[in-house]
Amino acid sequence: MSINNITPPDRFVGLHAHSTFSTFDGLGYPADHINFVLSEQQGMDGWALTDHGNGNGLAHAHSHAVKMQKSGRNFRQVYGVEFYFVPSLQQWKSDYQAHKDAVTAAKATKNAEKKEKEKVDI
Repeated sequence: MSINNITPPDRFVGLHAHSTFSTFDGLGYPADHINFVLSEQQGMDGWALTDHGNGNGLAHAHSHAVKMQKSGRNFRQVYGVEFYFVPSLQQWKSDYQAHKDAVTAAKATKNAEKKEKEKVDI
């Protein structure tokens, strides 16, 4: 097949988006995103919400999607989540504790170095 025979898509649906329920990685409520993708400039009729590690925004998205559909808008909500796989919870706990201990030790070392540099008036 030559490149000249490829027809570019005329529609697009984003399958990876974060709302305000993705802490530090998303802005706006799901309704804001849905209204944006349904806008004339965007012309989409579907959207996927894939917040980090939780489904808290999915009920918001569902509620707004139903409202849009009832008003006659052609819209499909895709439900998802960006999740994390931890093969061993015990190993994760051990690694996490080691990290916390390393941070505490680094802070203690920094404080000790700072204290050594302080002038002492007797």
